[in-house]
Amino acid sequence: MQSPINPMRSLALTLLRPTPLHHTLPKFSSSLLLLATLGAIHLALAAAASAPAPRPANARANVETRVRAITFQVSRTGALTPIIELDPVDSDGAKITRVTLNNTQELLRRDVRPGDTVIIARKDGVVPILVRVKTESRVTTTAPDGTTTTTPAPCTPPKSCPVCGTPLATGTDSKGAPLLRCPNHDCPAQVKARIAFYASKQCVNIPGLAETMVDKLVTNNLIRTPADLYDLTPKQIATIKGYAAGKTAAHLCDAIAASRRAELWRVLLGLGITDVPTARAKTLAQKYDTLATLAAASEADLAALPGIGEKAAASIIAWLADPANRAIVERIGKHRAAAARASNASVPSASAP
Repeated sequence: MQSPINPMRSLALTLLRPTPLHHTLPKFSSSLLLLATLGAIHLALAAAASAPAPRPANARANVETRVRAITFQVSRTGALTPIIELDPVDSDGAKITRVTLNNTQELLRRDVRPGDTVIIARKDGVVPILVRVKTESRVTTTAPDGTTTTTPAPCTPPKSCPVCGTPLATGTDSKGAPLLRCPNHDCPAQVKARIAFYASKQCVNIPGLAETMVDKLVTNNLIRTPADLYDLTPKQIATIKGYAAGKTAAHLCDAIAASRRAELWRVLLGLGITDVPTARAKTLAQKYDTLATLAAASEADLAALPGIGEKAAASIIAWLADPANRAIVERIGKHRAAAARASNASVPSASAP
């Protein structure tokens, strides 16, 4: 393969190449021309050396900012996720105000502290990530008794849930990494997150039911579970500040009602059944056409399905054995059955004129 041409070498050769002008100039003038040419080459090479190297199209510049605080978000499963709150900083036109870490173990391993100076970038040009902590910016002082203090001080993970105050429990995530978890199933943060996940685009997809709206519905004690959504009325929604009893509330109720006809695998995924990601939800929906038939399945039947196995089957049975979960499944199942009957009744028979 032919090696790439160095543009500076090409420029130098072009400038030094003899031309008819060289032969027509006096010897003294020709020397001046040579000196000017060499000077031009020197300036061109110096400019090339000082210019920054071109960045690949998919790369993003690192930016420096300060950690304002470290907060902890409670997920729908109760797991705590560390959030690094930042002084707003611009990265290729996007304002970054926070970075999410995987778990508290990563927080301790990377030793991020409130007040630290950090380097941030955007992975694939989208997701903010922590590149590194500038530990060299920390200040260490020595007291007269010889003890040393480093500023900022280390961050200590909480011992109780930052939302409901329940003492935290230790556990592991799907990859076996240790994490802190709020064991309170009724924790407001978990309640809101479970409903928001059920209504999300990847699940039953209810337009207009974003996290902010879910927060208002839960805060106003109108819903506690995904099943409660199907009992909402426009009048109830209109009691929320910013909503009118007219079209807006009615549109949201219509969107909720339409989700009763969502594909079964989307409902199963949205329910957050333990060990049931998208692929397994689709497998279960192919075998069982309703929530009622799934709820009646045995552990052996579930384990025999491709891609399910004994571990996931045991998790599904245990999840369904919880009275609260069972009640949600039964209520959503009844709403779906009612929607199916209404759809069938609206289809004219073949003998109809």
